[in-house]
Amino acid sequence: MEVGVDAYVEVDDVTAYLTARGQQVTWEAALEPAQEAAIIEATSFLDAAFSWVGKLEDTDQTLGWPRVCAYDREGRTLSGIPTPVKNACCELANLALGGRLMPMSLGGAANAVKRERIGDVEVEYDTAQVTQSYDYVRVLLRGIGKLTGSGSGMVKLVRT
Repeated sequence: MEVGVDAYVEVDDVTAYLTARGQQVTWEAALEPAQEAAIIEATSFLDAAFSWVGKLEDTDQTLGWPRVCAYDREGRTLSGIPTPVKNACCELANLALGGRLMPMSLGGAANAVKRERIGDVEVEYDTAQVTQSYDYVRVLLRGIGKLTGSGSGMVKLVRT
């Protein structure tokens, strides 16, 4: 595993981040290969789930960061791998120890609509649908990454 090539952080970065927050117990119990795999999963997830501000620094780079012409919500230039991206990667790496990260949900239960009847309009809810909502990660990345691929929030209406 190499930071900047297939990961945004190192094992020690995640350990320090989680320890500072009292969340390190599960992380420290895992073997290093599992920790590295979780970091790679978290990094891949971030790049797949978010559209980042700015432009790639090098069109040949494998990750979404570093970027140029990238600024945070306060107008500060973002260089290298920004701290919010590293922090989000640490949060997700801890969650990824349990396996693959699930797609993010923008609307929680609203995305589970399958069918419900209101007068002539019927909407059905899919109770089997399971989505993850990583709200804290979205908060960490607010202003530098926009969640993508989560659907439009539209549902199919069936007239009966």
